[in-house]
Amino acid sequence: MEKLIFALAAALSLTLASAPLSAQSFGNKLKGAAKDAAKDAAKDRAKEEITKKVSDTLKEKYGIDIPLPNGWTIKEMISPDSVKNMKIAFAAGGATKALDFAEAIFNAAKAISTKAILNPNDDSVIYNSFSEANASGLGVITFRYFLGEADSGITLNIGYTDNGLELSIN
Repeated sequence: MEKLIFALAAALSLTLASAPLSAQSFGNKLKGAAKDAAKDAAKDRAKEEITKKVSDTLKEKYGIDIPLPNGWTIKEMISPDSVKNMKIAFAAGGATKALDFAEAIFNAAKAISTKAILNPNDDSVIYNSFSEANASGLGVITFRYFLGEADSGITLNIGYTDNGLELSIN
């Protein structure tokens, strides 16, 4: 009986002795979670800033005012001269499919174009709808739209897959 009481006392003292360590460990986990939350918040702010910059650039320089679909992110934006030759890569997410986003971009350009939407390689080919521009169905749409009467046109190349969309502006 004495051995049993001694064993229980020893087990209890070990449990109590380890309690402060567990509390410290819990505190460290809380601190780690707070740091992770701060890092996530910083990443979210950076994504929001990039999205705003891309949206502002598309609107100001190319007249296209279209929101990024919910769940989509901007993977990359390259613009060597900040005027033309811009490439934006988007990662798909949420319920909006890349084909639907491509169509929204086409319709936004069509809505502001001062002339007909044209095939960039043949001015005699006019695209009256997205389905005409996407007739090949191969995941690449290229067309030219205009912001002014004297404008020689802005060529958009939209490549899309299930994973995202790449927009090139020349």
